[in-house]
Amino acid sequence: MVENLTYFKKTLQTLKIPYHHYSLQMENIETIDNGFRKHYLNSKGYERFVVILQRFIKPTELVRITDNHDLTYYLFYYLTENDSYITIGPLLTNYTENNKKTLLYKEFYDNQIIFKDLNHLDYLLVSLINTFSERDIRLKVLPNKYLEEPKAHQHLSQYSDTIEDYYALENKILLAITNANAEEAIFLKDYQATLSFNSRSNDPLSEKKLRYSTFNTLCRKAVEKNHIPPFYIDKLSSQIANTIIRETSIDRLADYDHTIIYFYCDLVQRYRTISQYAPLIQKALMYIEEHYQTDISLYKLAEHCHISKNYLSALFHREVKQSLSDYLQQFRIEKSCELLANKNLTIAEISEKCGFQSSDYFSKVFKRIKQETPTQYRLKL
Repeated sequence: MVENLTYFKKTLQTLKIPYHHYSLQMENIETIDNGFRKHYLNSKGYERFVVILQRFIKPTELVRITDNHDLTYYLFYYLTENDSYITIGPLLTNYTENNKKTLLYKEFYDNQIIFKDLNHLDYLLVSLINTFSERDIRLKVLPNKYLEEPKAHQHLSQYSDTIEDYYALENKILLAITNANAEEAIFLKDYQATLSFNSRSNDPLSEKKLRYSTFNTLCRKAVEKNHIPPFYIDKLSSQIANTIIRETSIDRLADYDHTIIYFYCDLVQRYRTISQYAPLIQKALMYIEEHYQTDISLYKLAEHCHISKNYLSALFHREVKQSLSDYLQQFRIEKSCELLANKNLTIAEISEKCGFQSSDYFSKVFKRIKQETPTQYRLKL
């Protein structure tokens, strides 16, 4: 395998494709972009590469990502006696002489290799890696948001491998969840995962379950600060806890902390929206939250709110700015989008779980609202 790695590097050199080779400790990670962030961005952003390498790189994948500066990187995990990371790039993919960005970084861009046909390069690199690593590698493209830092984000180089810094980051994560800032919370959570933390169980699955269960409890306490009725917090917390308890595969629990963050931030955002309406409409919307999986009619909802159908319909349209049926369909479709991330569920099962009478009707409504089919949406996840 070591000999194969040598041949692989020589092939890249022959093709004039820049690369870097890092140990799992990722010393000198600042070289990954040939010093671009160090010289032009005050060294901001290298933590993002660390997070991607440690959290998103699997032995069976070649990951491609292009940042906001039109620089593309390929990253993969090289299995040998001493496992390591290989990064290919930076490769310039969009060079225009009069581009404002090009003029700003002209000195750097002028020294970069330009690759306009990434599809051809994808095929070439996958073929090379499959040949030299003797594995079946597939390409995975990450969106550039994984290399972006939130605008209000404080540079993370101040945090070190200490228990104090681990918990300091945890407090920032919980504050982001309280504020329904899922992107910030996930970024911080991913970075926190790169810090050392003593395991509390020798079994990897038990360790992950323990951490996620603890995180679920912390998130529950974080969203309480928004004065959300305890019933809705407890319902979500119980749902997450049951998922963690029932799961028997560590692979299916991968990145479930991201899912937990999305669920709690979504709860905060939805409650903030609901609290803007008149008390009767709040009651109706909360009923929909609780019973959207069942058959909900205007009659049932009016009966629940102790008002007439006509009055509820008029009040709902005036407050929410759409009809009850349109709101209910849109709400169910948004719920279905969450479930589509679970590849173990079929379209028919998701349709039923979201209160649709048939999968055909579900697909029809989904396409009308999302401009694509459920299957097309799932493929992008």
